[in-house]
Parts: sequence; C-alpha cells; structure tokens
Amino acid sequence: MVGMAISEVFLIYTLFNIQNPKKIIFSQFIYILIVQYLTNNEGASRIVLYLGDVNTLILFIQVLQHRKFNYLFDRKNRIVTFEILAFFIFALISVLVNQSSILLAVWATRNYMRFFTFFFACYTFLGQADVKKILKILYYLLIINFLLSVYQYSILGYKGDNLGGIFGTAAGCNAYSNILFVIMITYGFGMYMQRKISLIKIIIILFCCFACSIMAELKFFFYEFFIIVILNVVLRKPSLKTILIICISCTTFVLGTSYFNKYNNRFKEYQFYKISSLTTYATIGSYSYTSSSINRLTGLSIISQNYLTGILHKIFGVGFGNADYSSYFISPYYSLYWRTNYAWFLHTFLLLEVGWMGLSLYILIFVFIIISAMKQKNDNYKLISISTTIIAILSIILMWYNSSLRMDVAYILFGVLAFGFIKDGSNEYSKQLIKLGNQTEITE
Repeated sequence: MVGMAISEVFLIYTLFNIQNPKKIIFSQFIYILIVQYLTNNEGASRIVLYLGDVNTLILFIQVLQHRKFNYLFDRKNRIVTFEILAFFIFALISVLVNQSSILLAVWATRNYMRFFTFFFACYTFLGQADVKKILKILYYLLIINFLLSVYQYSILGYKGDNLGGIFGTAAGCNAYSNILFVIMITYGFGMYMQRKISLIKIIIILFCCFACSIMAELKFFFYEFFIIVILNVVLRKPSLKTILIICISCTTFVLGTSYFNKYNNRFKEYQFYKISSLTTYATIGSYSYTSSSINRLTGLSIISQNYLTGILHKIFGVGFGNADYSSYFISPYYSLYWRTNYAWFLHTFLLLEVGWMGLSLYILIFVFIIISAMKQKNDNYKLISISTTIIAILSIILMWYNSSLRMDVAYILFGVLAFGFIKDGSNEYSKQLIKLGNQTEITE
C-alpha cells in the first residue's frame, strides 16, 4: 500500500540519520503533517502514527548527549524548563495521592511529554536558517493542503469535520488544519510587516487558509484570525504596512464570513459580528449526549462541582492518566464518564486529571514562553519572538476550543513555539558541527 510504503521510507530515513537530530526534526515536521492522510486515505496501519514517538525518543537521547550545547537551563530559557518540570512533578504527585495506575500514568506522560521533548530538541539543534527552511516547507504544504481540500470538497464531497486536505478525511481532521492556518497567518503577517515576503505571498496564505476554513466549516478560525491581526498590530512597530495589513485583513474577514454563510447552509444565519453568536457557539447543544455533558464555557464549573468533590480532588484531580484512553485501552474513569465529553477539550481534561493546580501549572508554561520570548530585544528576533508570543496566546485559547494540544499535530505547534528560543545565526550545536567539519577538511 502507498501509505505503508511512504511510512517505511520515513522510518528508513530516520534510521540512516539517527546521529543527525536536525534531519530528524525536519522529517518529523513533514511526517506529522501527512501521516493522518496516510492512515485515513492511503491504507497505512495506525501503527505508523508511532513513528513520531520513535523520532522523539531519538531526539530525547540526543538532547541528553549534547547537554553542554543546549539551552535548556540558559538564563532566559530556564524559567520555561523549570515550569515544564514543575508540571510533570505535580502530575506525579497527583498519581501518588490518588494511587493511580502506573500504566495509565506512563501513557499520560507520553501524551504530553513527547511535545515538550520536541520543543526542547528544536531550540537545541535548530538555527535561524533552519527556521526559514521550515516555514518555507509549511508554506508549500499549505498550498498542497488547499489543492487537496478543493479536490476532497468538489469531487469527493467531503466537508466540515471530515475535510482536512493533507490531514485526511477522518472526523475532526479540520482541527489539524486549524493549527497549520494559525501558524501560517501569524508568521505570514510578521514576515510581510518586516519585509521578508511579498504582498502576493501573504495574499496566497490568506486565500488558502480562508478557502479551506470555509470548506471545512471552521468558524473558530475567523475569531483566531481577528486575534492574530489585533496582536500583530499592537505588538509590532506601526508603519504603512500595518495600515495595509489592517485593510487587507478587514476585507478578507468580511469576504470570508460572507462566503462562509453562503456556502454552508447550516450556518446561513450565523452572525460572526455578534458576541451572542460566539457564546452560542461555545455552548452549542450538539456536544451534549446527556444532561450532565459539558461545553467550552461550562466545563470547568461542572467538573469542579460534580466530579472533583473533595479538597484533594480539587487540588490534585483524579490522578494523572486516570481519565485517559487510547486505541488499546480505556481507563475505568473514561468508560464511566466519556459521555460528558470532558476529553473533547484540553482544559476540562487537565482539570479532571490534575486538578486546579495542575491546570494552572500547564497554562503557566505558555505564560512563561511568552515572557521569555518577549525578553528578546534585538531587532533580529522581532519577527520570531512576537510570532512566538502570538502563537503561545492562541495555544491557551485552543485549550478551550478543543484537545488539539494532545493530538499529533501539537508537534508542529510546539516545534514552532521553540523558534522563539533559537539563538542568532545558529545555535551552539550547529556551530560545533561546522567546527568539526572544518577540522575534518583541514585534516584531509
């Protein structure tokens, strides 16, 4: 099968480059963006999804081996590293307090730690030149995603939650697309405002993202777009390009919402400009299987009042991993309460498992990423540091939107967040490789 053959190529590539973490990182970015399509549409077994875990394990070992070259405990970065460690230490305490299953705790650790490992690896091994290459790859994949989405929509008849372009056609695949759109819009605006790309490229990015979001019925993307525009205008130095971006954004938003209503019969009456529409969307009744089901706005209060009844449960939750599930096993808690849909949203999932303290620690990771990114004062960092700040803010918002920060696509999100921690030119690891290469040439 084509899907399995492509996956095997990626596996062989990983094994051949096991000593080159930078190539594995590039491979991971591309593979994560297409693996859902391979499993959903090209017949690949779901076991190939775990190639990402193999890559992550290799990168984890590489980070430990090259400890003197990384920035995990750099003065500006250690606050993020310590906060991530604090979250997992607290998660372990919640396991001990609740006497949780070790197997479930290990699985939960894997579900979250893999993304932070990739985050560490990206800012340990990548340089600024690599950031440009990755963004270029994402740009071309965005165009491919658009073309494939048009084919899926017009020829195959897919739409809504089942239209994902390069992310396949399984239910919920548009959540993966949303992450790609957020990243490309954020960096697209930033690069244009700093004269890194032309006007035509930002128009192509906007067209691809909005066209796909209309076909996939991604209403929330329109609100994310509004937030991205506002933050770009506020955080970046005012210029004529700022005015042009505002004009382009307003035009795009108006046209986008108009075409969204026109081509999606279910939402002909949906009014993007009213707060009441957003509130209705956040508390939409279709999420309810039972009267005790939660939604984006009521989730925290319902879980805190109905399921975290004691003081210890409110602080520590029911135990890290105790409410988790996978294709191979289901926790007893999930089998009892899955109908409440707590697993649909990351904020409710975390509150249930690690309580208010664990949820707060997780959110603080993104807060400290924002603080660390904004400490970069050099003009060379403005594009990346401000983009990192915007994406980190949106990551917190995404916790209330869905559970995409637990999905494989979160590799891409955390990898891009790491860009804000990469040093100028190339990092120490890259410099060390160059130095070794030069020494080899002299020896020869």
